[in-house]
Amino acid sequence: MFNYEGVQLTEKEQQDKIRQKELLEQWKSAEAVFIYMPLHNFNVVSKFKDYIDNIMIVNETFKCEVESLIGLDDSNKQITFIITSGGEFDKHIQYINLDFAVQYVRGIFSVLGIDKVKVIRVEGLDLAFNNKEKIVEKGISVLKEWIDEFSSRNK
Repeated sequence: MFNYEGVQLTEKEQQDKIRQKELLEQWKSAEAVFIYMPLHNFNVVSKFKDYIDNIMIVNETFKCEVESLIGLDDSNKQITFIITSGGEFDKHIQYINLDFAVQYVRGIFSVLGIDKVKVIRVEGLDLAFNNKEKIVEKGISVLKEWIDEFSSRNK
């Protein structure tokens, strides 16, 4: 295996290339994707960013035009993004302005040509006055409702 400059890849680089191809094929074959993650410092976790970096490949999942990016993925692919957080992003102005994770996810998937992104928040888990168990139960209920709705539309 060679790189773009015709230089032989090391064994580690070859293994990385093979793994990237596996991740890309996994992504391309999915009709729906469910992403579950906690927020870390107002943003996505690094493992998710690493995964995205391995599937965002020019002429595979998007292409570059003169002044735009064209998504090459299936525009009917549904993304469900379930995020947990200690704070409440929809209630406090300081958090609303730091809502980077949702912007990132919507932006990245729009580059790939996907605009069907459902966001489910399970938030306020670190606030002392909140009942963590009830918050999680409500999140599970919302997720179940979404799965039922999604399933009924995609039979």
